[in-house]
Amino acid sequence: MVWYSDEQGAKKRKSFCGTMKQEVKEKITEYLADFDRQLTASDESKAKLEESMGTWLRVFKFPSVERGTYDRLECTAKHQIYLIIGGRVVGDITSADIKALLNHWMNEGYAYTTVKKVYNILTDYFRYLTQQEYIPKNPMAAAPMMRFTIADPSWHFSKEQHEVARWHILSFPQGDGEGATARRTGILLYGMNNYKI
Repeated sequence: MVWYSDEQGAKKRKSFCGTMKQEVKEKITEYLADFDRQLTASDESKAKLEESMGTWLRVFKFPSVERGTYDRLECTAKHQIYLIIGGRVVGDITSADIKALLNHWMNEGYAYTTVKKVYNILTDYFRYLTQQEYIPKNPMAAAPMMRFTIADPSWHFSKEQHEVARWHILSFPQGDGEGATARRTGILLYGMNNYKI
């Protein structure tokens, strides 16, 4: 006989019978192992990320977005998230894992917007898990999305181009009109290159 509590906290019992004591023990052991498997399967924090996120996408995202949007979300999850951390247990994923995932795709040369989509999916997913209290702490809280920076110095302007931009800033008035547009152009050029007048 096995005693347990149901969802409402009421005590329940499960009885086993057999012709021999060993047979009853085996049935109890099998029942408890099956019970543990079901409990683990229902616990999102112990599920693999790929299975849990796939279910979340189908149950929560699919009905609330357009079909094309859902397809893009599913494709991003499959090709950018599952590939790296899909086999990890949800409850074991840390901020460092998320940051490593984002850095991996940035270092691979993927567009900032692609990596931002990965970040957005993970943010929504982990927010859901935290709100439902499946996980105690949201790993996305300590994994902010990096700012877009251009590391390639080949796009910088020549000295002559800087002089033209500087001339635009100093020669044209502030306010509205053609001169102001030229001034804003010069300011934009200087701002992109972090130069001071």
